[in-house]
Amino acid sequence: DRNGQLLVHIAVLDRDVSSGTIRLMLAANPDSVMAVDNQGSTPLHLACQAGRLDVVKYLVEVNEGTLQIYNSHGECPLHIACHHGRCDVINYILEKSDRGVSVKNAEKRLPIQVILFDADCDRDSLDFVEAVGRLLFAYPVNPADLIKEDEVDDD
Repeated sequence: DRNGQLLVHIAVLDRDVSSGTIRLMLAANPDSVMAVDNQGSTPLHLACQAGRLDVVKYLVEVNEGTLQIYNSHGECPLHIACHHGRCDVINYILEKSDRGVSVKNAEKRLPIQVILFDADCDRDSLDFVEAVGRLLFAYPVNPADLIKEDEVDDD
């Protein structure tokens, strides 16, 4: 399409498309798991955005290397899951790999900063607390480093 997306990119965003259908698409074209659209996003980036844990698990099973692909905004799938508050996806990704936790995106934010400051999610949920705990365990940071620059008082 005009965004450089293959059918599999579009399918992972559409909750009406079953994970079985996505499996068939990848069976027909296994290399499409690594295909990037015009934003540099793989199907895994988009599945993380959509919060489709079943699809995320399958895509990682097909090629775990997709966890280490960064889009044009410098974001790996972990950043995307954090941005969209997909705590179940975050927890799964961290079970598989913790490499992305120490990488800052184009806005100079770690995944922990993305979930704390940018995500629209239920911050009182146990899933959120578990995701934040796992992120901090995987990459311990000084709490002072998590403060937004615009929140620092210059008194």
